[in-house]
Amino acid sequence: MNNRKIITIPQYSLTLSEKQELMLPILKEQLIRAEDFNPHIKSWFNKIKFNPKNFLKVDDIPFIPSQMFKYFDLGIVPSEKIERVLHSSSTTSQMPSKVPLDKETAFVQSIALSSILESYIGESRKPFLVFDHPGINTLGRELTARGAGVRGLSILAKETYYVLKKQHDNKLVIDWAVLAEIAEKHKGESIFGFGFTYIIWSIFIQQFQNKPKDFLLPPIDFKEISIFHSGGWKKLEEVSVSKNIFSNSIAEIFQTSTKNILDFYGMAEQGGVIFVDCEHGYKHVPNHVTIKIIDPYSLETVSLGETGLIQVTSSLASSYYGQSILTEDIGVIKGIDDCPCGRKGERFIFQSRVEKAEIRGCGDTFRPYTEKML
Repeated sequence: MNNRKIITIPQYSLTLSEKQELMLPILKEQLIRAEDFNPHIKSWFNKIKFNPKNFLKVDDIPFIPSQMFKYFDLGIVPSEKIERVLHSSSTTSQMPSKVPLDKETAFVQSIALSSILESYIGESRKPFLVFDHPGINTLGRELTARGAGVRGLSILAKETYYVLKKQHDNKLVIDWAVLAEIAEKHKGESIFGFGFTYIIWSIFIQQFQNKPKDFLLPPIDFKEISIFHSGGWKKLEEVSVSKNIFSNSIAEIFQTSTKNILDFYGMAEQGGVIFVDCEHGYKHVPNHVTIKIIDPYSLETVSLGETGLIQVTSSLASSYYGQSILTEDIGVIKGIDDCPCGRKGERFIFQSRVEKAEIRGCGDTFRPYTEKML
C-alpha cells in the first residue's frame, strides 16, 4: 500500500484502526528517510530516543510543534527536487511557516484534497466561485495559504471566477461585473465556492448587503451551491459575529440552505488535509490522516471527550516532516467511527486558537545543528 492507493479509497470509509494499519508502513519509510537526510530531525530523534526503524504504532510517532516550520528547514528531499514553497498566512506571527513541496507531495496532496471535496459535492466539475482577487493565485515558486486554498479547491472547477478585485489603493471590492456574469451564465446550475471566512464576511457580505437599493443585478438562482470557508473566526468573534450569523448571511445572498455553507479547518503545514463540517456539526478526519488531542501542560494524550491541542498525523508529506504535527489549535474528539452522518473515523470540534502558543523542548533539540542541508 502507498499514498496513491490510499487516496483512491472512498473517503471516510475506513475505521480509525484500518487507517492506522494502512498508514504505518508508509510513515515508517518516510521517517527513516527524514532521519537520514535532515540533521535537525536526526538530532531530535537521537535526543528523544526515537528509532524510526522499529516503532510499532502510528501513535508512537513523535510530533513536531507547527512553530518549528517558522525557524527550521524541515525538508527531507534534496532542494533541487522542491518545486514550490508554501507560506502560511502568519496571522499570529510576522514570521510565516515555510513548507517545501516536491512533485510527488504536491500531487498526492492535490488528489487527496479532491477526494475530500468529492464526498461533499460530488465528482462532476462545476463552476468555481472564489471570494478573493485573481492576484492571490499567481504562478511562481512561492505560494501563500490563500493562494494554496484556491489552487487546491479549484481541482474540481469547470470554470473559475474571482468575485473580488483589488483597486489601485489595494482595497478589495466586489467585482459586480463578474458576479453578474456568473448569475446569468450559470442560472439553474450547480456551483461551488471558496473563501477565507473573514474576507467573505468583511468584504463580500458587507458590500453586498450595503449595495444601493436600485442597484441592478441578475437574480441569483443556482440549482445548488456549496460554499467552503475557513479561518478568521477570531476576528469575527471580536465583532460579535457567530457561526450562525455568518452562515445565515451568506446563505440568504445565494438563496440556499445553511447546510450548504461548509466551514472547514486546515493548516498550511498539512496540505491535502481539510476537516469539513458534516450536517451534524462535526469535523471529520479523512482516510490518510489521524488526530489526537494533547494536554498542553503534560503533552500526554487526553481521553475521548476531553479538550486539548490538536495533533495531526498524515502520510501525505514525503518532502518534509509533516508526519505528525502538534497544532496551536484547541479541539475535542467527540466520537470515533460512530457519526450519525455515516462517515467513519474520528469526529471532532474545533474550539479556538491558542494565544501566543509556545511549545518548549523541540526547538532546543534542533538548535545545535546550523549547517546547511545536504
